Amino acid sequence: MQASTENWFANSRLSFHKAALFIYRWAYNMTSIKFYEHELEMKANCVVDWNNYLREVCAAHILANPRVIGGPNMTVEINKSVFTKRKNCIGCQLLNSGFLESATTLLPIIEDNIRLGTTIISDEWSAYKHIINIGHFQHLTVNHSLHFVSPINGAHTQNIERLWKSTYEKSKRQNSTHRCLLDSYMCKFKWQQEIGLKVLDPCNSIPQHIVDFWPPQ
Repeated sequence: MQASTENWFANSRLSFHKAALFIYRWAYNMTSIKFYEHELEMKANCVVDWNNYLREVCAAHILANPRVIGGPNMTVEINKSVFTKRKNCIGCQLLNSGFLESATTLLPIIEDNIRLGTTIISDEWSAYKHIINIGHFQHLTVNHSLHFVSPINGAHTQNIERLWKSTYEKSKRQNSTHRCLLDSYMCKFKWQQEIGLKVLDPCNSIPQHIVDFWPPQ
């Protein structure tokens, strides 16, 4: 199989064979630098670059195919989480000295990504109190300082907390995540969730995305 001279792969110094093996293993979440240094004899900086390239592929697919969730008679749990420390933010632009820390930032994201008529469940963080002002959403809350499950309406955020914990553990195994790269890691995580829901082969999906967004000339 011969690669075209004008495509996504054209400027790579990695052999086509090694690139194919990397994509196959990466698609199944084998991203350890030590693994590729040993198995494919790749330099650490090359592994980092290829991890970045493939997260970029996932990001291109996710951004081109926005997914709106929820709807009437459906619930969506929302919750905040911390993935990076300030010491990992050197050289990054901070938004309001934080990340999604205000209702001004949060509410448009809710409107864009959650369908009208959805029941939104959250804790009682101050920024969430403004959800009711959007309209067209029912908002249930649980006070985590008192209860895991609200005795009033049965609301809880245990599902989203479990999901965030899983994501955080992956970030931790990768020695935390630089804030400047957080978007791409989240796109990869969302891509993995989407592929799993559609029961698609992740290894076949990556090359297809590359063809879709960087078609050979």
